[in-house]
Amino acid sequence: MAVKWQSGLNGGLVVANPIPEQFAMPEHTINAAIDQAVAEAEAQGVIGKEKYAIPAGARC
Repeated sequence: MAVKWQSGLNGGLVVANPIPEQFAMPEHTINAAIDQAVAEAEAQGVIGKEKYAIPAGARC
């Protein structure tokens, strides 16, 4: 993390701890939610990186 901050580059840093696999959502459920969100963004004319931002209140 120190190297990222010292580099002077813009952007975020994600620190994650995966949940146990027994609690994971099925991959097809996650992919379907992503596909739906992208289709809705395209229908609204959203383009570029904004299309892939997670909308507030989005649920899988």
